[in-house]
Amino acid sequence: MPHSFIPFAIHVPSGRTIEVSEAERGSNCECICPVCFGDLVAKQGDVNEWHFAQHQASHAQTCYYVFAESLYTMAMQLAERIERIYVPSTRMIPNRTLDVTSVTTGVSFDGYAVDLVVITEQTQVAVVFTHALRPFRKELLSAIPNTYPILEIELNRNYDALKASEPGRYVECLLHLISTSWVDKYWRRSPENSEYPHQPQFAYHCLGCGGCWQSHAHDNMCKRCKSPLLSMRNPL
Repeated sequence: MPHSFIPFAIHVPSGRTIEVSEAERGSNCECICPVCFGDLVAKQGDVNEWHFAQHQASHAQTCYYVFAESLYTMAMQLAERIERIYVPSTRMIPNRTLDVTSVTTGVSFDGYAVDLVVITEQTQVAVVFTHALRPFRKELLSAIPNTYPILEIELNRNYDALKASEPGRYVECLLHLISTSWVDKYWRRSPENSEYPHQPQFAYHCLGCGGCWQSHAHDNMCKRCKSPLLSMRNPL
């Protein structure tokens, strides 16, 4: 659903995406829409929520998804501030927190751009922010190497959380939503369906011969009896 509430905008003099509380009030804010690049007005009233608004009403009719796109531009700018990321559970692995070592933005795989690559001590995760104007592209599943789990973070549904935040805390709210919240995060390629040649993911136990080994998700062949049918695995 499109929303006209705009918490973040592009500040022309600096080229940065800023929160409405950082802008000068009114039409002197020097900010533009991240979708149509039209001029915005910084609304900083005493009663209603603070937000940017289209300077011309005609632009508001065309920028249906400016709310989600404003979150996208700010989320990309906040990437370097992500210190940990909560990831959802899978069929075999419970939801958990990953401590982030580094984040790289705009990584290209075979001609397809991924918003973030998050590096942790255990793994590397390709992260894709999505909304109605930026749907998940299925081509990414074949373009991104199988050594990367793929995490989708959907931005469409954060309207209520952002609008309920106090002025000056929109950035803090968004950083929480993309890093330390479980909400609207989905595995497009789960960790157990990825391969980690240098990092064991699972402990295996063969019910046939009693053999034990540690390896990635697809190495279920028992090294001793050569049977792939009797192995049980548990995440490390």
